[in-house]
Amino acid sequence: HLDKKELENKLLEIEKNILYMSHTIEDFMTFFRPDKEKSRFSIHSAVSKAMEIISPVINKHHIAVSIEGDDPLFIQGYMNEYIQVIVAIVSNAKDIMLLRDIASPTVTIRFFHQQEQAVLEISDNGGGIEPQSLDRIFEPYFTTKHQSMGTGLGLYIAKMIIEKSMDGALHVSNTEDGAKFTIGVIHAENP
Repeated sequence: HLDKKELENKLLEIEKNILYMSHTIEDFMTFFRPDKEKSRFSIHSAVSKAMEIISPVINKHHIAVSIEGDDPLFIQGYMNEYIQVIVAIVSNAKDIMLLRDIASPTVTIRFFHQQEQAVLEISDNGGGIEPQSLDRIFEPYFTTKHQSMGTGLGLYIAKMIIEKSMDGALHVSNTEDGAKFTIGVIHAENP
């Protein structure tokens, strides 16, 4: 049974997720429109909003999230699409850590300035990506999950957003503990 405060909190979470889904639908409808305008936003703000969206699931499964970065760090692009990329990568990390029953599941998000790039790294301790899948992970319809858990489009769309819409790069590698996704986008100078 939920008390009044818990119910209000759950309704606020639902409302945030519905608004996010509504914006996502709008973003997909305008994804290939040439007249959409880029805006300047901070990576910290995008990460914070992504965490607001995904925190109910992260908290439910007791996944520790560590966020560290150089703030302020700005990029020029499409903030909602960038948030979708973060959510997709963290969701995939969550899925693999649950599937593999990782004892202390952890996601680390780091952002920093490197040369002219604003870099965002998202890593986990889920054991990494199988070597035979590493080269195919961004292919459309390629999935390592059961068909009921995914379509194989999330990482493909993430790569399209970063590389085609924002003139950046999205790469994946394995670390000692898990997978690391690295997003690089041209740094927008502070005002």
